[in-house]
Amino acid sequence: MRQISFDKPFASGADVSWLPMMEATGFPFRDKSGVPQDCLTTLKSYGMNAVRLRTWIKPSSHPHHGHCSAEETLALGLRAQRMGFDVMIDFHYGDSWRDPNFQEKPVAWKNLTFEDLLKAVSGYTSSAMKTFIDGGLRVQWAQIGNETNPGLLMPDGSVERFDQLAQIYNAGHDAVKSVSPETRTMIHLAEGNKTDFLLTISVSLKNSAADTI
Repeated sequence: MRQISFDKPFASGADVSWLPMMEATGFPFRDKSGVPQDCLTTLKSYGMNAVRLRTWIKPSSHPHHGHCSAEETLALGLRAQRMGFDVMIDFHYGDSWRDPNFQEKPVAWKNLTFEDLLKAVSGYTSSAMKTFIDGGLRVQWAQIGNETNPGLLMPDGSVERFDQLAQIYNAGHDAVKSVSPETRTMIHLAEGNKTDFLLTISVSLKNSAADTI
């Protein structure tokens, strides 16, 4: 692998949320010579300077679909921060993976009214952010949802209900800023090569209530 170096303003990173669960199962990491080495050390040696860490609401201990509680995310974030990495938090707003094929509400929020759902998003986001900030983690970026092409916390936050989706985005954004004003928030969409879709989403958001994103 060729080493690439960037100036500090350029974030060269990856999602390494899988690291604690792989280490828990005894998966070995080695450098290119076969010598055991911390995975983060290896990644840093190839020019990475940022990590994205997902966080789930009530995760299980499943080796593939579990882990990623706020507490585990904090521990990994601090470990990366001590090595000089910038940190992004990825709020999936689920108990496990959320992607274009699955954006359902977490179990605890399943039967909430829309108004209560907004309160849950706000409360959970601010609580998790407090866990991170009070624990000494500097959160450079916070991602409000993961691969939210069809929407977020569906069916309430479907793209077919853009006004409600915008309110959910704003609830997450406002909660992040209430705890850590300097943290930058972002919306995450998959399939960035589909420019027509991305432009449609951008126009819809500009015309919606999402005036704080």
